[in-house]
Amino acid sequence: EFLQSGRICVRLNARCSRQAPDVAESSGCGVFREDGLRIVHVIPSLSAGGAERQVVLLASAQARAGDIVAIVINKNIDESNKTHHYNIDRLSPSVQLVELIDYRRDCIRYVSELRAFLHQFRPHIVQGWLPQTGALSRMAAHMAGISHIYAERNNKRAYSILFKNSPLKAIAASLTARTASAIVANSLDGAELWKQTQKLQGRVHFVPNCIPDEVYQRPEWGQVIQAPSRMLIVGRLAPQKRPELCLEAFALVAARHDISLEIIGEGPLAAALSQLAVRLNIQDRVTFSGLVADWWRSRRCKSIFVTMSEFEGQPNTLLESMAAGIPIVASDIRAHRDLLGARGALLVLETSPEAVAAAIEQLLTDSNQRAMRAIEAFEMAAQYTVERTRELYASIYAKIVARGG
Repeated sequence: EFLQSGRICVRLNARCSRQAPDVAESSGCGVFREDGLRIVHVIPSLSAGGAERQVVLLASAQARAGDIVAIVINKNIDESNKTHHYNIDRLSPSVQLVELIDYRRDCIRYVSELRAFLHQFRPHIVQGWLPQTGALSRMAAHMAGISHIYAERNNKRAYSILFKNSPLKAIAASLTARTASAIVANSLDGAELWKQTQKLQGRVHFVPNCIPDEVYQRPEWGQVIQAPSRMLIVGRLAPQKRPELCLEAFALVAARHDISLEIIGEGPLAAALSQLAVRLNIQDRVTFSGLVADWWRSRRCKSIFVTMSEFEGQPNTLLESMAAGIPIVASDIRAHRDLLGARGALLVLETSPEAVAAAIEQLLTDSNQRAMRAIEAFEMAAQYTVERTRELYASIYAKIVARGG
């Protein structure tokens, strides 16, 4: 169902009958508190990325708690892009989904349409996610006189690469953060990046990513001591994730153990990884599954999760692996140490196929260590609930609203 308001397209979830974005009272789509906030999240799409998953979880939790919430995304202009609305099924029916012109076609018109929607919706808070929509939503919020939060997903290492590859995007993100009412980073590393600027220190907050409630399942000792038969690589197949290193390590392990590899995810390295599997003569033991919703459901038992990222913000798939009770081998980087500590996974400092293979084999052959690390990781994951994330954001919002921006 769609409503047309000028050039703005408001998509209402099928189970929600609310007909106008400025209706404040309850209409059967959720229980709205009289003191509930009006919140608008702005992000390019609801695709399969980590930020997209987090905005859906957060917005849905906010709507359930009585806030009036909308998510603004681009209209999908590429019919071949089948993942633009990938996370929409997870979205609460109480959250309005608003589609504007794709900013890549006309960013001036995009800002104009967004400003018009903000005037109609009258939010207390606009929260921009990712550099592009972060910058454009900051402009629209400023013109509409509305407080703006920048959701920081990057860290210092990511910005150094962004400045090299997309300097305008990096500059826009930097200016957005510096002028926002608050910066909310999903990693300690990301928060510290902005706290280095003295003028911003009081406006920088750390709110970790959250894990869907249904992922949590305490690992049973009998479950994790079973010999693993499958290694998992899950996430975007991009250079920073170093999936080729994991594949080369798997080839060494596969020469000595009866184990398969499943690669879950899509990205620019997918074709190259398939070719590498052929060159390593392991193509018969490697499965490329593409995007898999709730990948952890049927993979809790007899699996080892491996991630060798060069840098991260706060990886969703690693959090899900922790909550699902899957033993983990991970690169020894700060983002992983902050999540896992010293005991939640086997951390690998050296980035050679031989070192990664040795760590994988250590977990393969040591059932007690697998169980100990999986249970430790689960205990650490227990703090990353959706409700806790919502409460942390609610506290930040309340301070901004109280001070008037």
